[in-house]
Amino acid sequence: SDFWRMIWETNSTCIVMMTKLEERNRLKCDQYWPSRGTEIYGSIQVTLTDFIELASYSIRTFTIAWVRLRDRL
Repeated sequence: SDFWRMIWETNSTCIVMMTKLEERNRLKCDQYWPSRGTEIYGSIQVTLTDFIELASYSIRTFTIAWVRLRDRL
């Protein structure tokens, strides 16, 4: 949730990940985004809105929103 809070607080509009999740059967990075649909990380709701897989990279588009505690109950 710290990652998404940083994205929210800095109003970031682009995130670039330079590694694959797994390379040579070794975990290189944790997946910090939802595979599909919506996930809540702390107070941040992250929705995967588009996914394009190309030959050597992928493009994912997310919508993020601040979710108050009572909205999550």
